[in-house]
Amino acid sequence: MKIVEKLVVLSNEENLSKDEVIKLLATKLLEAGYLNDYEEYLNSVYKREEIAATTVGYGIGLPHGKGACVKESVVAFMRVKNPVLWNLQENEKVKVIFMLAVSEKDGQVLHNDTLVELSKKILNEKFREKIETSNNIEEIVQLINS
Repeated sequence: MKIVEKLVVLSNEENLSKDEVIKLLATKLLEAGYLNDYEEYLNSVYKREEIAATTVGYGIGLPHGKGACVKESVVAFMRVKNPVLWNLQENEKVKVIFMLAVSEKDGQVLHNDTLVELSKKILNEKFREKIETSNNIEEIVQLINS
């Protein structure tokens, strides 16, 4: 699954909520033509978050939604200025968010494969350092897609 430049957000806003981040990235997905149905996609993401928060450690969140509401599978990326409370039960905050949109035709296999690939990258300290500090969108896209 790929990420494209128009789906990378480097935010300087001071205080964003988890809900604002999810809606902002979903809007980017819609505007870029990756969603069939914005509301259905949001519902899919929120249903997944109800099961368990999608924090993966290292200040990173991996929210994801899937289904017929997604035209084409893709990853959106956002880095925020100030940490966002993502997991209320664990008081876990994130500064980096990868939001997956998985189409129905790509299904569970691509979804799982993408989560595994991103998880491997997240474990790499140099990868985390670069995505946390780079202001070059092309570099971020290249790091994620490599």
